[in-house]
Amino acid sequence: MSEGANDLNTSAGEVLDELVLLEVLRQLRHDAAMLVTLRLVSQRMRGLADLVLEEAFKQRWGVTAVASPPPAAPMYAAARPAAFVLCHQLTGRGDTLTSLAVRHGTNVVELKRLNNLMSDGALASRSHLYVPVPDAAAAASGQRVAFVHDSHSKRRLIVILRAGEELPAGLIGSASSSGSPRQPPGSSQAFVVAKLARVLERALRIDSSTATFYVQQAGCDIRAAIEKYEEDRRWEKVMRRRGPRLRL
Repeated sequence: MSEGANDLNTSAGEVLDELVLLEVLRQLRHDAAMLVTLRLVSQRMRGLADLVLEEAFKQRWGVTAVASPPPAAPMYAAARPAAFVLCHQLTGRGDTLTSLAVRHGTNVVELKRLNNLMSDGALASRSHLYVPVPDAAAAASGQRVAFVHDSHSKRRLIVILRAGEELPAGLIGSASSSGSPRQPPGSSQAFVVAKLARVLERALRIDSSTATFYVQQAGCDIRAAIEKYEEDRRWEKVMRRRGPRLRL
């Protein structure tokens, strides 16, 4: 067995338990209260539980990605249909509460309530308007979403970003405005790749990008990744021994 393979067991032991624990927590994805409680156990448990809470949120609402995460992962579990909205950017050209209500199939009362507006005149000071959706699950399915905190209504909302839409610049990071900024968590696949790449990096003493490449090529099979790396190394050694050859 190669030196890299011999070192694997020691290096893998540092992260393999996290991968196993992640799978255990995924079995609890429908028990949000338990996941929230487990977050208090340790920093490591918190990171894994947060990942599962995000996965459960995506699965529940059919969301493809979270463009802007909430300031705290338990808010994934607390998401309710009324929190899902569309974001209409105001142009100032003929925008009135009545015209916007007709355009989006809602009513003036709902627009005023959701956006904390008293009259049409208040639109002049706004750059965007939130619009309620009649069926949150249907509207969010297959779309990206962004958690925001509306400074006008003091509401925490989940903006549905339809194809080609982006969150207005002024809203990026607004979900964390009342607390410490939080970086968007990676997907579960990215988490596994990163963990296995760290194992490979230590075991084979290679750089992070190379380790990540072989883990991805091997479909997250750590031993297959080592075998592929060593196969490439053997090929490189053979080619170096042969040296450059001129073709006549």
